Amino acid sequence: MIVAIITPLACILSVEANVIISSRVNDVRAAQQLGGLVVLPLLLSVFLAASGEFISTSLLTLVLSGILVVADITLFFVRKATFQREETLTEWK
Repeated sequence: MIVAIITPLACILSVEANVIISSRVNDVRAAQQLGGLVVLPLLLSVFLAASGEFISTSLLTLVLSGILVVADITLFFVRKATFQREETLTEWK
């Protein structure tokens, strides 16, 4: 369930967050560094599950996927409102 549900939702979240970040900063390196911070909470949950400190159950997987769906939908509308492709292409160095 984790590979089929959470992984695609996490990828969509990462892409949407990186688009929002890149529309706010003026440098490619800054966008890349800030975008890397988006995946840290997901990596933490993976490391905790692998170490045995965090028990992964079906209910927890469904709750996490629900949170990711809400975050994806929210970021979609934020991204739609903030991203201006022409502005990004002309202002980045």
